[in-house]
Amino acid sequence: MLCYHPLSKVMTVLCLLLRRYDYSGYGQSSGKPSEHNTYADIEAVYKCLEESYGAKQENIILYGQSVGSGPTLDLAARLPHLRAVVLHCPILSGLRVMYPVKRTYWFDIYKNIDKIPYVNCPVLIIHVSMQFSTFYLLELLMVIEEPF
Repeated sequence: MLCYHPLSKVMTVLCLLLRRYDYSGYGQSSGKPSEHNTYADIEAVYKCLEESYGAKQENIILYGQSVGSGPTLDLAARLPHLRAVVLHCPILSGLRVMYPVKRTYWFDIYKNIDKIPYVNCPVLIIHVSMQFSTFYLLELLMVIEEPF
């Protein structure tokens, strides 16, 4: 079934390609949810964009929301020529969501606080939730070496 997306006309005029996906074990995807699988999932989507659509890093904007900021930052830290990254209510790390720890432990997951300094493109952080303290946002901003 072909569905009309409200932005489809704008996307056509601007020559944009938007691709969404579910992580393993989430939404309609099969598999087991795990940190490792989410990294494999985003890598597979990136390879698909490159190989099937001819997309180049410099034309790709990655988007990650909440826990999805983990795989997004992991990929962004390894791709030096991305156009940009958008993080919507990102987490510092899995452990830091639950506890106010100040260092990274080996058993922590989605260690965004350690990966964001390696992102070499503009990063837009959208933080609109009162659910978590703005402390998380400020801590992420402080580790970005050169704000754009």
